[in-house]
Formats: sequence, C-alpha cells, structure tokens
Amino acid sequence: MVPSHSLKETVMAVASVYEEILKAYSSENIRFFGTSSGGGLALSLCMYVRHEGLNLPLPKKLVLQSPGLQVPPSEKQKEEMARLAPLDVMIPPGFFDSIAPVLAQGEDEYLLSPILFDLTGFPAMDIFYGTHEVMFAYLEDFRAASKKYGVTLNVHIGKGMMHCWGAMDFVPEAKKVRKEYFEALK
Repeated sequence: MVPSHSLKETVMAVASVYEEILKAYSSENIRFFGTSSGGGLALSLCMYVRHEGLNLPLPKKLVLQSPGLQVPPSEKQKEEMARLAPLDVMIPPGFFDSIAPVLAQGEDEYLLSPILFDLTGFPAMDIFYGTHEVMFAYLEDFRAASKKYGVTLNVHIGKGMMHCWGAMDFVPEAKKVRKEYFEALK
C-alpha cells in the first residue's frame, strides 16, 4: 500500500499544527514524544524547520522510542541489523530499503536520515532502544552525530527488549519504561 501523502507533506501538516500550538505555548513548555515512525516524524519536523529556514523555535526536548534514524541504512548499519535480525520479532532489516522510496525521494530524502543532518541547535533528546531490535544498529552513529553537533543525548537501553516495547501492555517491562518516558518529558 502506498501512503496517500509523502513524508514532506505529512511534516508540513504537522508543522502547521505546531505553529498553531506555539501561539498558545512557549517552545520551552513543549516536548515531542514519538514511538517508531512517530519518533522519526518528531525529528523530521525539527529538520524541516531548520532546512526550510522557518521562523519557528524548536521544542524544549524530544523523547523518542525506537526511531528510524537513517533510511536507507548505511552498509555498517545493515551489517549490524543483519546480526540483530534473529532477535527482532517485529521488523526485518530489508524493510528500511523498501520503505525509503515510498516515503521520500529526491530533495526530500534528507527527512529520512537525521544521522546525516546538521543537528546544531536541536533540543536535548532522550532516546530509547531495545537490544533485540534491528534499529538498535543506529545508536552508535546517532551518538556520534549528537556529540559532533553539541546535542545532549540521554540514552535508555532496554536489555532484551523489542521494538517499542513500552507501547505493549503484555510486556512486563513496559510499565517501568513508561515511567522513564514521563520522567524524561518533565
């Protein structure tokens, strides 16, 4: 199934909502939280604001659970994803290569890869990954990018956890990680 809107169109729609929110609230009082593609969307919105030179302040903080950070992944990331694949019950590594051209093409591809974007001036971030998800392969490169651009990055690792485990009521560890989400959103 092909999405009815490109990633850029989705980001533009979210940016217009964010602009309305800023009429009522200071960016200092705004945090973005997202799981999986929602975490990617939060980052894409910040990238879009900077790339397009919009006169919008970024939110105070980003709290991201299992976001995609480079689509398609680098060769190094693909190798790590292949190693993690037997542990991941949710997402096969090949998904990222197949989804990339569906989401964005041409000049809009930057929205898919925060690792490759200049993150200077981005808000502090808390990022959550499970050790049993292929997307864990992004973490080392994202740590390096955050450090390079002076972005505070707090990393939370769920040992033995799958993609977005905090959203799954049947996972006992979900309750604990949700407390970490709320603490990070303060």
